[in-house]
Order: sequence, then C-alpha cells, then structure tokens
Amino acid sequence: MHPLHNGSQAEQRPANKPRTGLAGWFTESGENNVPSYPGADWFNHVIAEFQNALSAAGVVFDSESDKNLANAFNNLALSYERVLGENARIWPLFRDLEVGDFIPSSDANGGLPITHVNANGNIHEIYPFASGEVLAITDSGLNVGGVAVKFKADPVKTFKAGDYGLTVGSNVDNTEQALAMLSGAQAHDGYFEIDLQGGFFRVYGGGNLSPLKLVGKEFTIRNGGFYAANASVSPVSVGFPSTITFDKCTYTAENFTCFAKGEKWGNTDASSSLDYDGRASWIAENGGHAIAVVRSKYNHINVAGALAGSVAAIYFASSRGAALGGNAYCASLGCSAYNADTWCGPPDDVGIGDFIHITSGTSAVATEHKRPEDGNVIGSAEYCGKMGFLGEGATGEDVKAYINGGRWVGFYANGSSMDLGNAFGATSAAVVAFNPTVGDAASIIRVDNSSPVKSVCKVYNCSGTKIGLTGVMVSSKSFGECDAFLSGSVDITSDKTWPGSGVAELVNSSVVANRAVNIAVNVELSASVTGNATRLSHNSRACYGGIKVAGGDYSLAQYICYSKGWGGAGAKTRSGFVAKSNPVFRILSAAAVDEIIHWQDVDDFSTATYVYIDIADSTIISEAFRRVDFVQQTSASRRELLSFPRTLDNCYAIEADKPRETVTVKAISSGGFAGENWLYTLEFANNKPILFPCAICGNSSIRLIPSASGAVEVVGNKIRQTVLIAGAVDSDFLTVGNEYAVLGG
Repeated sequence: MHPLHNGSQAEQRPANKPRTGLAGWFTESGENNVPSYPGADWFNHVIAEFQNALSAAGVVFDSESDKNLANAFNNLALSYERVLGENARIWPLFRDLEVGDFIPSSDANGGLPITHVNANGNIHEIYPFASGEVLAITDSGLNVGGVAVKFKADPVKTFKAGDYGLTVGSNVDNTEQALAMLSGAQAHDGYFEIDLQGGFFRVYGGGNLSPLKLVGKEFTIRNGGFYAANASVSPVSVGFPSTITFDKCTYTAENFTCFAKGEKWGNTDASSSLDYDGRASWIAENGGHAIAVVRSKYNHINVAGALAGSVAAIYFASSRGAALGGNAYCASLGCSAYNADTWCGPPDDVGIGDFIHITSGTSAVATEHKRPEDGNVIGSAEYCGKMGFLGEGATGEDVKAYINGGRWVGFYANGSSMDLGNAFGATSAAVVAFNPTVGDAASIIRVDNSSPVKSVCKVYNCSGTKIGLTGVMVSSKSFGECDAFLSGSVDITSDKTWPGSGVAELVNSSVVANRAVNIAVNVELSASVTGNATRLSHNSRACYGGIKVAGGDYSLAQYICYSKGWGGAGAKTRSGFVAKSNPVFRILSAAAVDEIIHWQDVDDFSTATYVYIDIADSTIISEAFRRVDFVQQTSASRRELLSFPRTLDNCYAIEADKPRETVTVKAISSGGFAGENWLYTLEFANNKPILFPCAICGNSSIRLIPSASGAVEVVGNKIRQTVLIAGAVDSDFLTVGNEYAVLGG
C-alpha cells in the first residue's frame, strides 16, 4: 500500500491509539448493528508493512509505479536463484508448473538453460536440461517434448577422490582406490556426482587390471582424470583394459581427461564372435581405449583422450550424445581419434534412439605425448591417427554425426590401408562437418561401405591446408552407394602419395580419388583449390553416378579428369561430369601435351557407363596449348553429351556437342577446286571446330560450307581445318588474314 500523498497526510507517523477488544475481522454490522471502520492506525500499519517488505527485498519505493511489490517478489526469487548457484534459473517463479506449459530455451533465457522447476509445491533441480512443452509431471520428474527429465535427489550424493585415498603421484597406483570409489557409486541408488578434485590419477600400475567402469548409472564426473601406467607401444596386439568405460549410462563428463596405455595395448576387434553383452565387457577389459562409451547417452564438456590400443582414443560403441570442446589423439597410425559405431547393438536393441553424435569445437590434433611418470615421448608427435572422426553404421541411418568447427590435424595412412589418413570418414553412416579446420592430412573426406546401403560424408566451408593426397577419397568397395560433398578452401601439397603402390588413385594426387567398383558414387565440389593436385578427379574402375562441380576455382597440375567411366548405367540419367555456376579450371603444367580430360565408356574389366560431360558453364585456362577432350567410346549409343566450355583459354576441343551458332573464323589460305567446291583453310577463333553444313559470310555474298576436307590441325596455339566452300573462291569473296562470320557453325 502506497503512503498517503494527497495533502491530508501527516509527515510523521502518529502514535497508535489504545486497542479495544480482541483482534478480529471487518464486518458490515457489529453487535450494535454498526459497520467496522479501519481508522488511521490500521492504514498506517499496512503502509509500514509494505515499506518494510520492500526494504527487505532491496527495492527502493517508487510512488509513480504500481510494480513495487512485483519487483520485490522478483528480487526475492532472484536471491533464491543465487543461493542455488550463479547460473541457476527457476521456472516458473511464482506458481507450480502445469502440463501444457512451455519451458523456455536457453536462447530465450539470456543464454542459460532452466535448471530448476517449481513443481509439486517444491523447487526441483532437473537433469538433463530440456525446453519445450511439458507433457507430463510426476513425483520424480517431467516429460518435456518427449524427453524424460528427472528431479535430482536432494542432496546430491558426491563421491570425492580424496575420500577414497586417491593420490596424485608418478609412482602411485590408484587402481584399488579408484575401483572402491566406482564401486560405491555403482551401489548408489539414483543420480550422483564424482568429483576428482583436480587430480590426474595413475591406474593399472600394479597387478590389478580390473577395469574401471560404471554400468547403468546416471551421474556427472568432473575435474580430473585417469591415466594407464607406463604407457608404451606394444610389439603385438594384446588385451588391456580401457582406462575407463561407461556402459548403459546417462552421464555428463566435464573437464575430464584419460590416457590409454598405448598403441596395440588393446584389441576390441577380437570380440567380433561375442554377443553384444560380451562385446561390451570385452571393451572394458581388453579394448585399450582412453574412454569407452558403450550403449550410453553422454554429454562431454572439455573431455580429452589420448593414445589408443585399438579402434579409437575416445570410442562410442552404440551410443549417442553431444560434445563441447575437448581433444583426442592417438600418437600412432593404428586408430582413429574418435570412432562411433554399432558394435554393441543396433538402436532398436539398445533402446536409446538413433546413434546421433553432435560436436562443437571438438578437435583431434597431433600432440607430443609425454608419459606422466618420466616425460618420455610415447608414439609420434606427427600423427594424430589414421582418421579423425569415423562413423561406422550398419544401415546407413543408425550412426549420424554432426561436427561443428574444431581443428583436425595430423592424419596419415599406413602401409596396410593406404587410402586412409582422413579427417572425416563415413562407413555406411552419415558424417557431416561444418566449418572445420583441417591440416596435415592425406585427405579430408573418406567414404566407404560395410553394407549395401548409402554412406554420406559432407564437409562444408572447410579450411584445408597441407592435404597430401586428395580432398575426397572413395574406397574400393564393390557394393553400397556413396555421397560426398566438399566446399571451402583446400590446399593440396601432393606429399602423401604412394608412388610404389601401383594404384593410380594413390600414385596421383587429386581433388577426388574414386576407387569404387560398379557402385553409385556421387560427389559434389564447390571449393577454392590451390597447390599442385595432378588432377581434379581420377577413377581407374568404372562406377555409376557422377561428379558435379558447382562453382569454385581449381588449380590443377596436369589434368581435369582421368576416368575409366563414371556415369549412368543406362541412358538419360544425366550423370557424369557436370559443371555449373562457372567454375574455373586452371591447368598449370607448361610441359604437358596430352589431353586435359581423359574419359572412357568401358573400363579394363568391360564395365560400361554412359558418357555425359556437361561443362559448358565453366572456364578452362591452360598454361600449355592442349586439347581438352579425349573420349574413348566403344559404342556411339553410349555418348549422351559432350558439352565443353564456352571459354577455352589456350586450349581447344574437337569432340564437342554444341549448339549451332554464329562463330568467327579467320581466312588462312586458298587451295583451289575440289570438284564443284573450293578448298579453303580456316582458323577457328574460339578453338572449337565448326559444325557442317554451315554458311560463311564473305566479302560480297554468303556461301555454303558442306563439309570438311581434312582433319583439325594445331598450328601454334590455334586450330585450323581445310573445308569445302561451294563455288569458286577468290580474293573478292575471302581475303586472307581477315575474319568472317560462319552461320550455324
């Protein structure tokens, strides 16, 4: 209630009058049939109560506002939020949550998620965080937009490293203590937290190799990590525990780091004959991963993993989740930094939905790994691994990864798998990356198949440097289907080729190396490519589908395409080599003399494809004057289209399908009669032969050119051809050295 402010008020509060009777309620007719009246004392009490409430809430009274009480309530609510934590947010503040309410997203709440809800008459902390429509409310949690959200028990049980005697030290073995802590957590009913209190603890340094793991729990682990003692490179693959394993868990790991034992200390692949439960146990006991996430839902914040005995440093087996920040590396060429697959069961069996992995700012960077005990370097500081992030599925839809940003540096193939060394890979899975920085890798993308379904790997707006072999590598499988996309800037250095391999796609650097056999492969490029890649694309076995270049600028040492057939299995697919949005192909070699594009309709194993080349909407610039087209056709019926650029700079095309148009020719020399026609040599200004029959506009008339009389010849950096012109041709009709228009040529 506002203080009185109409001129009848007293500036100082008057003394209270003596009270009469017992405290009671207002009435319209008392014992003497007289209504109650409040009096000045009652109003003054209300004013004082109001002012004291504002003061307690830290609100300065504003006589012009009707929101003083509202501000007081808000301040009290915010004070309660601050008691709960700096980033705590309660919703709704002043009433119970109801079914049909919409919990706001972090974007609508100042960038912070709702952490607590006012439900069932109490304030509850929730996990996981969720926004959207409230579909159900129970005593233990909510359903928010289909997501099961639980109330955390109060207080949250926290397992602290210090309480179990874990000790930081290069000669200390913490295996027993860590097992005791995890055993206590495993026995706890409900959500819990593990606080490693900033310690990085040495484990597996004694005789106890029982794996550190949690099964079927909901928890948060933070602030520290574990490392396997005495890291080294094993001469042969042997079973060794993963440093830590989470199986069938829903968890958050924050500021958490684990190091594995090292290369070949682990062998997850040896569990292939086991059932899914057996594989999960094997991964914990013998996988040798830094962090093994099995059949779990995870949330990683600044999680790091180093070294790997098999598969990956951080291994996601039949799991799903998200990662923010963090880094992983193997310091060897035996494994990937990250691997996501279906090794422990498909989504329907695991029951956590599709295996979707989302990362933001997560990296895989080659790092010098020093053993914590003595500082000795383990493995190679040059190698992050043989792959950065690999998705491996069974159906093409069960493993999906969406990668935003991050640095991906140091990927090399090894002698047994020479087409590896990629930052991103999809094997019967879908992997999509946005805005990554990739460096010192054999390739950016690799697509492969483990089943007959499609593999998809797309990288948007990549910043790629020191790419040693190719931008896109397609493996040599003969089943399945592959889609790839690459855009951004890519510098190809050609320093990771395999000259002695005998495989053309590995001997020659390229932007696209397609090793697939008899399957559908579709690749799209929209990039700025610098460096010295020998060619845009190469495939030495026929396959179906095609390559599309949608804009961009491509510096190539020698060729655009070298293909044994890449197009439709039948007619009218319009698949092959297509260029749109005016890409520019720059051929840098000044010494090469053969054709810039080599294309066949039948490969060396008699697999046929239709020829469809539509690159009219492009520009070719060549340092050496060279022919563009060399197309070998065993069947004319398989030639669907040969449409070459409108702009040919220092190069020429002979086998071209082009519209009849008006073109310019130069009169070179007269040759005399050939029957009823006259022989005349013409030079073609646009470096493309004319079509026949056509007509030439001479000095005084127009004459028919029925046909050619010889092959196209190269003279200097121009092409010429002797043609037949109807009737006698003298200097009055054509003047040597002048240019003339040819109609329909």
